[in-house]
Amino acid sequence: MLGPIVFLLLFHYTVPGVMSVDIPCAARQMEFGTVCVCNSSYCDTVTRPSPLATGSYYHYTTSQDSPGFTRTTGNFIVEDRVYDDNDDHIVFTVNPSIEHQEILGFGGSFTDSSGIVISNMSTEVQDKIMESYFGATGVEYNFGRVPIGGSDFSVRSYTYDDTPFDGDLTHFSLAEEDYKYKIPLIQKAMNITPREIKLIGCAWSSPSWMKTNGAASSGYLLSKYYSSWAKYHIKFLDGYATEGIKFWMITSGNEVFFPLIIQGSFGLNMIIMPMTHRQWVKDHMAPLLQSSNHSNVKFGLIDDMRPFINFWMSRFARYPDTYDLVAGVALHWYWDWISPSFVADDYHKKFPDKLILYTESSINVILFGGQPVELGSWRRGALYAFNIMQNINHWANAYIDWNLVLNTDGGPYISLPLDAAIIVNQTSGEFYKNPMFYTQGHFSKFIPPGSRRIDVQSNQNSSANVTQTGNNFDMKILLGLLTPSPEVSDNSSTPSPLPTFPPFPYIGVPQTVECLATKNPDNSSTVIVFNAKDVAVNVTIADVMAGNITVTMAAQSINSFVYWRNPS
Repeated sequence: MLGPIVFLLLFHYTVPGVMSVDIPCAARQMEFGTVCVCNSSYCDTVTRPSPLATGSYYHYTTSQDSPGFTRTTGNFIVEDRVYDDNDDHIVFTVNPSIEHQEILGFGGSFTDSSGIVISNMSTEVQDKIMESYFGATGVEYNFGRVPIGGSDFSVRSYTYDDTPFDGDLTHFSLAEEDYKYKIPLIQKAMNITPREIKLIGCAWSSPSWMKTNGAASSGYLLSKYYSSWAKYHIKFLDGYATEGIKFWMITSGNEVFFPLIIQGSFGLNMIIMPMTHRQWVKDHMAPLLQSSNHSNVKFGLIDDMRPFINFWMSRFARYPDTYDLVAGVALHWYWDWISPSFVADDYHKKFPDKLILYTESSINVILFGGQPVELGSWRRGALYAFNIMQNINHWANAYIDWNLVLNTDGGPYISLPLDAAIIVNQTSGEFYKNPMFYTQGHFSKFIPPGSRRIDVQSNQNSSANVTQTGNNFDMKILLGLLTPSPEVSDNSSTPSPLPTFPPFPYIGVPQTVECLATKNPDNSSTVIVFNAKDVAVNVTIADVMAGNITVTMAAQSINSFVYWRNPS
């Protein structure tokens, strides 16, 4: 039972100039915290803020004690008090006249596993999941990552041409998974969203016969198949275009340095080095793209960890003919926790015209401990809030989560189960929105595409380059422990046994208060403040053009303020 109170707000109305009533979270206490429960007939919503008069603001909050989105309104005030660095009152000074990078958007990934899990639910539940992510009453994702072929969140390893030595790709074809799971899900999202969805395609590996080791894992692309590998990407784009789906970008491949670090195989992957990759882009991929029906598709480098980005882009920057072909870098968050964010600052300083796109984040037990799925875990939501805020404040243009949904076992998967923002319970017909859903949703909902980050100064000591582990640890040893589990042979998603790992340093969020501010295309401003402390804090947001907002923010809470200086 969702409780009788929720039925009082089932009537969802809209009056011109008045914001529609949101359906509240149906909260349920789980082992690790509180989730919001949805089923075929009920799911919480959050409507887009409508303009307020100058001097007023919306305040949306989510905390470990207040799941979902709670909205209130308030008025700016004028204060004469000056706070110094020693005061326990935190002041963020927001200056809209100083603009930084464009924010392109936020999203999640259309994996085989997500498609399998969603397709096993009723049509009504499917619609509510997709509305929650992409709809006007959801968090309005506008980015989607799509594996080109199989990934670790498939139920089998596959590529689109597993016929040996088929250099002309005469046997190339999209897989059953594309037609049953990925394409229908993308089409559903496209039909729901009021925004354009930017899709990023990424291949985990070429067919094994194209590689030096003739295997699905590791290996380098053979030079004689450079042209075939480029054609492989074009054929993928052609196949999806036939279904009415166009891509915004394709990338180098998933975690192209990862196989160099792992000792042994770990699912589908392939090693790519920057100079040979530059040759492939220049001589094969770029010319084919330009001569195809996909000449507007962008190209992103690396799809791997932050420490590598300057190494990769510097090797492309030596050659203007290929540097100009690359839009930027795609990153995964896993090594952010042991590396400083000034790596991204250095990248932006050297390559100010190139994008930084975060294309994968996920919670796994190897780095983050605990159980594969921890329903209601506020800590896991806080990890996302902190990481997104840190990266947007250090020049990231977009942020994409991994699986849109998984089942209660953290799958189906090939090698390693994960947690997800939405977990589906097929037995009960319900799905659960974890705190991760809402902490990510604060950014995707209240920072629309085309917004610009604006300057924020604080009376706090900077936490910009803090790392979240108590001490550094050897990632080579850590990742070398990974060994693939048996593949899942069917859609029953029976979990594979996990390897045994020694304990690693705790990865958490430092006890800080972080702030991010944007100027938005609809003439609104958004200020997001994340209180990662275990105590409530007094915060003033001092917008130099609008006035002051002073509030007491709950412990472990994320807060979004939306307001208009001159409503249109």
